[in-house]
Amino acid sequence: MAINMIPALDNTTNIDPHPTRTPYPLARKLYQGIEWGSPIPLPHGRKFSPPTGVTGKMGTDASEELQQQLDEKYPNGEIAVRLAPQVGALDVDTYADKTGYDDLLELQRVLGALPRGPISSKRANPEHNGKRLFVIPEDKDWHDVSESIEIVHHGWRYVVAHPSVIDGLQEQWWYPNLYDSGYHIEGRVPSLAEIPILPDAWIERFCKGESQYRDNSVPPEYAAAWLESLHEGAACARVIKAIESTDFTVSGHDNMLRTQTHLLRLGQEGHMGILAALDTVESLFLDQVRDRRRDQETIVREWNRAYDSALAVEANTPVRRKCACHVSLRALTSDDKEPGILPEEFWSARPSLAHVRQAAHARRRSGEAALAGLFARFGAMVNPDVKIDTGIGDPLSLNAFAALIGPSGSGKSASKSIPKRLVPTGTFSTFGEREYVGLGSGEGMIEAYLDFVQVETGEVKKNGDPVVVTAKRQVHSNVLFYLDEGESLTTLLGRNGSTLGATIRSAWMGEKLGQMNAQKETTRTLTEGKYSMGFIVGLQYEACTRLMEDAAYGTPHRFYFSRVTDPNQPDERAAEPGVLPVNPVQVANKGSGFTVVSSITDRLDANDLARQRGQLKVNKLNTHEPAMRAKLSAFIAALDGRTLVTEEDWELSGHMWKVSCEVRDDVMSYLKDKQAAEISAKTQIYVEREMRIDEAKQEKDEEANKVLMLAKRIGRWVHDAKEGISKRDVGQKIKGPDRKLRDQAIELGENRGWFYCKEDGRTLLPGDSRPSE
Repeated sequence: MAINMIPALDNTTNIDPHPTRTPYPLARKLYQGIEWGSPIPLPHGRKFSPPTGVTGKMGTDASEELQQQLDEKYPNGEIAVRLAPQVGALDVDTYADKTGYDDLLELQRVLGALPRGPISSKRANPEHNGKRLFVIPEDKDWHDVSESIEIVHHGWRYVVAHPSVIDGLQEQWWYPNLYDSGYHIEGRVPSLAEIPILPDAWIERFCKGESQYRDNSVPPEYAAAWLESLHEGAACARVIKAIESTDFTVSGHDNMLRTQTHLLRLGQEGHMGILAALDTVESLFLDQVRDRRRDQETIVREWNRAYDSALAVEANTPVRRKCACHVSLRALTSDDKEPGILPEEFWSARPSLAHVRQAAHARRRSGEAALAGLFARFGAMVNPDVKIDTGIGDPLSLNAFAALIGPSGSGKSASKSIPKRLVPTGTFSTFGEREYVGLGSGEGMIEAYLDFVQVETGEVKKNGDPVVVTAKRQVHSNVLFYLDEGESLTTLLGRNGSTLGATIRSAWMGEKLGQMNAQKETTRTLTEGKYSMGFIVGLQYEACTRLMEDAAYGTPHRFYFSRVTDPNQPDERAAEPGVLPVNPVQVANKGSGFTVVSSITDRLDANDLARQRGQLKVNKLNTHEPAMRAKLSAFIAALDGRTLVTEEDWELSGHMWKVSCEVRDDVMSYLKDKQAAEISAKTQIYVEREMRIDEAKQEKDEEANKVLMLAKRIGRWVHDAKEGISKRDVGQKIKGPDRKLRDQAIELGENRGWFYCKEDGRTLLPGDSRPSE
């Protein structure tokens, strides 16, 4: 793929030594009706400080009424364009220590050439210094491309445009030449059709995902009230750790966004000292990036814009009770019974279960989280042919998914590390490098099982040999997926056209995944019953929304829910117990599958019959209870070295099912309360706004009445004076606060014909009619 390369030019060369200035009111008419952005003014000769409220993720495009007001406020202003949601710009800087053009060339070698299109630049070398327009996916957040290349988009910055004059140089629209790699100036504004599409490889590299600021921001009044609800006091351990880990020396802007959001979310969770921490971090940001930015005013403006946007989103979630960072975990249980705790009789029922909890407590981690992670690991490591047959329906796959619920940094990773110590990979599994694999999409789950092999197309060569091509086919049978923080799961489930939810639901049942294509070499499928899968995802309460919204399709039904905090931690750390004495995976793989005792089958059959007849009503979220308990009981039996599920195994699975439902329902309750609080807050804001509008209307009506009365008085004074009266004398006659209404009253009186102003502009003469008393 060819890459356009032009020799470096003198980037201080003026395009026009004497550019003609065009005031904003005229310049904006050039951009009226464009489909890729909306014009906004800038102060005369400057490229910073646009009007508030018309840029950024919280901004709105200026209406025609507002544009007319801006015309009056910026009569000699420059012009910029706030980009439309579907348009972005690569802002390339190559001057002083900026290396944007070299960075761009290197990225094109890696990601492929960029299509050429319009560039806004005031330099004679637009490829080296300019804003390149591209069509991009809407409502996304973006990483900086490099220290010298930023991605300008609808929610971030704007494009200074022709005919603005900045530092004596005029911005121009440059267009690619048809017959060489150069660019030329055309005196017109580009159309949307001329803007090329940003290639997929560039989108995948620099797109962060769905914009978190799109639909869920709150007004400033509510954000201010939310800040007041934060817990005061000295910074707790979590907040101190966040401050200590702050570093803006590399990727300053992205790290600033992450740090602001992280501290505000700690505030949500009830941690103390957030406001002081934000002040400290802001000072660090100013100190560490000052050498790489233009001036302190620009840096402060960058911080404030990002902070306001982050606050408007994070203030959506009510602040929880004060954190217990300075209190022992055991003290919390005295008056705060939280859901999802397995009872002591569960852990003491089997040595294997006690072993799992001891391994977790040895690392100061939750026994519930370690057990959930081990359940998912077991499902991923057993042979795909190993299933559980309850005697009802078809035998069930043992594929297992676990959702670990808790605040950030609370130990969700224990669901990965501790199960691996208890059941090492060993030589009996085909895991290889496919344990704890990241997740990209529904198709990505399938891809994890595939690799390149030689495939016959069905065609035959002239010599009779079959035609063989290289294609991807299933070569792996066991994969364990892992997501440490569930925001990426939320993003993936929310994508338009995403297949992830459907893939999760089918995979849990061990059904066929993927689809057949017309050509064999492009087919991507997993055969039913020929793959084993485990999936562990860590989720904060706030990140569960999208997963729970998928309940209508049955996605959350497939997850075993577990909490990650453990109030039953002993005061003294437990000793490391080592690997499990009985390896449950080896037990499963040596047998021919799991079966259940007849009494369980009879009970399941009776319940199934009652459901089929409509005699048994089941909570929609619990419709998969029989299948989930079958998988859990097989896991519990394997821990005990058996493939026959007993009544005791089934009873223990009931404990696990109960706490899973408690955690799931607690999440649902939290999300419901959060939604109710948001609706209440927004309703209150609406009511207050309407009250302010009504008060303002009343004040305006009162003032209008005062102006009318004053205009009548002035009219009578003018008519009584016969030869008129000067405006100065009128002002002296008016007493008190009404004096500020003089000019409005004179204008109204002239419009009513009560008096008119003499040519000298200072004297009022009687009009055609005298105002009534």
